[in-house]
Amino acid sequence: VNIKIQLFKAVVVSSLLYGCEAWAITASQVQRIQIFVMGCLRVILGISKLDKRRNVEIREKAHVDRVEVLMLKRRLKWLGHVVRMNESRIPRCLLVSKMAGGKRAVGKQKLRWCDVVMSDLKRCEMSDEWFGMALDRKMWRGMICACGDELNEELEAMDARCKLAFHEETACPKRPYVCMYCEHKSTYEDITGVHINTCDMFPVQCPNICNRSLVLQRRMVKGHLKDECPLEIVSCIYKDEGCKWKGQRKELSLHCENNMTEHLHLVSKVTQSLREENTSIKVELNELKSLTKKAASELRRQSSELDKLKNELKEYKVQQRNERIVYYRNR
Repeated sequence: VNIKIQLFKAVVVSSLLYGCEAWAITASQVQRIQIFVMGCLRVILGISKLDKRRNVEIREKAHVDRVEVLMLKRRLKWLGHVVRMNESRIPRCLLVSKMAGGKRAVGKQKLRWCDVVMSDLKRCEMSDEWFGMALDRKMWRGMICACGDELNEELEAMDARCKLAFHEETACPKRPYVCMYCEHKSTYEDITGVHINTCDMFPVQCPNICNRSLVLQRRMVKGHLKDECPLEIVSCIYKDEGCKWKGQRKELSLHCENNMTEHLHLVSKVTQSLREENTSIKVELNELKSLTKKAASELRRQSSELDKLKNELKEYKVQQRNERIVYYRNR
């Protein structure tokens, strides 16, 4: 793998960025090159997108800088090389010269190479004394490498923070989340996976799809099926009288109209049976009344006999007490 990465840096990256020192490149173009480089690194390291490994980790494992940092280093090296050229050389003349006439068009201007280089110097915090520094080749290259490494670390850390913030706000399944229907507060994973299937205020259609435009809260579905849904299977209102019909609620009124005679016949049968049952209940009630009278008379007789026994017992006790008194006096 290490040999593959070294060959990738020496051959692919060098060919890809050949002549980038003179490019006036935009951020979107840099991003397209970065995507190609990351695809190559994933193939070399055997990392698929399904593995969900971040680009920062892949670049750190391969020891490869970001494309924009590599291009920045090459541009600034070329800038130092141009500064150290003889003043009669064409690149040096173009660097320090300006057009004598003409004016730029209204609106946003096209990006120039000098604009890109100045932005690179600002990012490396060398925008003030860069011309004098560039005259010393060793110092200039050392500063470019140091600034490039610092910028690469800063951009990687910033990318990690942005990815983390994005993950916390939009991708983390444990992030705080509020149900948009009942305002229940929990995690995104719980709301979208469990709560949404039991939320009482979640909008649903009638299970019988009686009206495609009708949307009900989940807590109202039972009441709708019980009292309103025309497609719900219901029993006849005369089911207690013996009617065994079952059908959709919308057909119930028609059934009652077409079978009125049968329903009246069933009602009359039930009424007759109720009358017979009422008669038998009356007979049983009369029998119970007679039995109650007999039991009451028997209870009165037994209570009178019990009173007599109580009186006799009381007299016997008095007699016994008197006999004892007489006995002890005579003694």
